[in-house]
Amino acid sequence: MDKKLFEQELGLFIRNARKKKNLSQEQLAAFANCGLSHIGTVERGEKGISFYNLYKIARVLDIDINKFIKEIE
Repeated sequence: MDKKLFEQELGLFIRNARKKKNLSQEQLAAFANCGLSHIGTVERGEKGISFYNLYKIARVLDIDINKFIKEIE
């Protein structure tokens, strides 16, 4: 899988997980202490994400960080 496709798949996974928790992008950004615009660009697959920010998002969404990788492979 190339980098762009990986970023798109990861972003889609994050968006779906966020919606399952009934969180807005604004709420996820606040709870994970990430910028709102960053959440949007990551969910759209326009930008990568640092491991630390992925970790923070996973904690807010109550998802094991390993699941992010397993689900998009």
